[in-house]
Amino acid sequence: DPKDDPIAAALLQHDLWERFDEIHDTLDNGVPGEPAATLSALRALQDALGQAMAALSLPEPTLRSFLPNLPEVALRYPELLGGIAGPSGWVEVVTRSREMPLGFDPNPAQDGTRHAVMARHRSAFRRLISVPDVAGGSAWLRQALKDEPGSLKVPELTRMVLLEVPFVIARGGAIVPLPITPLIEERIAPPANRAGAENLADLPFVVLEGRRPLLLAPGRTGGGMERLAPDHPFPHGGSCVPDPGVLFPVSTTCLLCHGQRGDSLFGNMSHGPQVFRAVDDAQLLIRRGLAEKQRRPDFTALQRYFSPGLSPASPHRY
Repeated sequence: DPKDDPIAAALLQHDLWERFDEIHDTLDNGVPGEPAATLSALRALQDALGQAMAALSLPEPTLRSFLPNLPEVALRYPELLGGIAGPSGWVEVVTRSREMPLGFDPNPAQDGTRHAVMARHRSAFRRLISVPDVAGGSAWLRQALKDEPGSLKVPELTRMVLLEVPFVIARGGAIVPLPITPLIEERIAPPANRAGAENLADLPFVVLEGRRPLLLAPGRTGGGMERLAPDHPFPHGGSCVPDPGVLFPVSTTCLLCHGQRGDSLFGNMSHGPQVFRAVDDAQLLIRRGLAEKQRRPDFTALQRYFSPGLSPASPHRY
């Protein structure tokens, strides 16, 4: 019963969502040459996943009542996240760009991140930046972003943090942002005179993963997050490499987009022109992700399992 361990139920539902979307896309796009029995098995598995997700759903007020773990994580890793959970010198920065190359995307440029696109908007990703006071702090960053530039090099020792906000589906079918942070990616701009990295540990990339047993453990020590070693495989579903068959080490995964120094705000996976700006609305990218997911066919297919009168235990075909 999800009421017995609501956080476990919510996280499991979020994890199952990734598999549901993958199967939906496979069936929706067609699988030429696949035997009918294989397609039938995929439909049955999709049904089972949809039913399980509906059975795991909780009332929206319950989901919103979960205590955030970010303050605990910031206390555990002050050198990385100090001050991020409260009023401080951290500034949220958003990118406006396209999901697909110009000419293939009929939609106007939107605020968002490549990370949310790769997660198919089952999560939002917020980018928070902390420039050292000695380099001008938040005032320097806001001034540098005033005219919404297309690129920006940040001062040395600037901390650039990406926070995942996972989405779950409440009883009745509404998408709800979960207050629990399961993944944090951080880049720390190195000193300008630093020589090239000699090994993975020298690269300026850090990943904190909220493994499920840690997030669910009594007391949730350190916010339930663990700093991964530079050579640890990047967590499945995180960042821009969601393929479980791609087991790049943490540091080299970040390096693919952000370069060896990691001091640029943007990666090389955006399509066409992009601009950056500072915002004071912590919900902006969350609202954007919710709206984007709600309009997608995979969510329309999933929402049917949450419809009133549909028993989670009854087969459902479409």
